Amino acid sequence: MRKLLLVVLGLFLLVGWVWAKGIKIGVVDLQRAIVQSEKGKKAKSELDKEFQQKKREIDKKKAQLEELRNQLEKEAAILSEKAKKEKEKEYREKLKELQRMIQQAKLELVKREQELTNQIIKDLVSQIRDYGKKNGYTLILEKRGGVIYNDPSIDLTSEMIKIYDSKGKKK
Repeated sequence: MRKLLLVVLGLFLLVGWVWAKGIKIGVVDLQRAIVQSEKGKKAKSELDKEFQQKKREIDKKKAQLEELRNQLEKEAAILSEKAKKEKEKEYREKLKELQRMIQQAKLELVKREQELTNQIIKDLVSQIRDYGKKNGYTLILEKRGGVIYNDPSIDLTSEMIKIYDSKGKKK
């Protein structure tokens, strides 16, 4: 209860301070901007195409592996022990190859998604900063996270470093 009271009091003080200073604050949902922007839609389309291509390659390998397994089951009774072991070894090697192929495809797709998303985020953040400066925003926050842009006049970092360093010298 006490924490809630402190939070509410803090919010009232913040709102009052913001109102008194005429501070302009904005919020941007980067995730929504990525998904709904033209570049975001294009990136998703590219990823979908790459995914489908990799899926076709994997499905082809799965079919070959299934065919080899069926062949091994059909011929198991007539093959010599040595030939049977060789076929089983071939099957296991191809299974491992398929598993590596699946893992590699996943890694490649994740990496590609990160590359495309990071470029879009970089462009969006740059655009948001410019917009904030041009339109007199003091602070622009990301809806799900932190600060995207802030007016340098409200940055207390240098002052906090000085205070912290001065307290360190006194000890």
